Amino acid sequence: MTRAVLSANIRFGLINVAVKLHKANKDGDVHFKNVHAVCHSPINQKKWCNKCNKEVLATELNKGFVLAKDKIIEFSDTELEAIATAESKHVIIEKAIDIAEIPLTAFDSFYFLQPDKYAEHAYSLMAKVLAVKNQVLIGRIIMRSKEHLAAIQSFNGGLLLSTLHWHDELYSVTPLLEALETIPDEELILASMLLDRMHAPFNHELFKDTYRNKVLEVVEKKAKGELITITEIKTESPKQTDMMAELRRSLEIPGGVLPGQTAVKA
Repeated sequence: MTRAVLSANIRFGLINVAVKLHKANKDGDVHFKNVHAVCHSPINQKKWCNKCNKEVLATELNKGFVLAKDKIIEFSDTELEAIATAESKHVIIEKAIDIAEIPLTAFDSFYFLQPDKYAEHAYSLMAKVLAVKNQVLIGRIIMRSKEHLAAIQSFNGGLLLSTLHWHDELYSVTPLLEALETIPDEELILASMLLDRMHAPFNHELFKDTYRNKVLEVVEKKAKGELITITEIKTESPKQTDMMAELRRSLEIPGGVLPGQTAVKA
């Protein structure tokens, strides 16, 4: 069971739903620590004050907003918490929308919402009506001294809160597509046939982090003192290809998947 990272109150019209936020995913990456390659000692990251010429403790730190090159406006954690006020404990719902209206690139972090004591009925009602209407609630929430746009949707019988990037934080893909060409109908037909051959239900458990597993295997070998051989990987520049010929050749591959790739069966 995960630990709740925040307690909040969702205001839905005159209905209040007390919830606890739990992270919906976790970091599975392999993490490394910087090591001095000469003496092989771990490197410590120190917080250093150049003016006092000494290391600074975490309790001596404030937050600084750079107003100009030589002017920093300083805030203590207490001041930032005061700015957030009591509204940090509330998710103010502003509207309900269709989830398809939210750009995929806007989604940031995901949190499961757990109903707090005495909020089970209102929670179930909200989860049910959002599932029936296939809509999401849009509101605002303050987390870690920052206001986030948030979307609340029905998910597996419960509620899922997604923090969203603000509009001015999103890039546009349009400038990257200036060199696109018109696709002939014949190529589109063959590409559609290839997709049909590769189509299968998504089974998340079948996909493994192969890089992480390889790193852990090498870690185990290094721990045993085994010699590791590094193979240089050479990349080739892309070449102009006959797309129709490549599509026809792809359709000849069983399932449309090359050897060494993961073939997912229904």
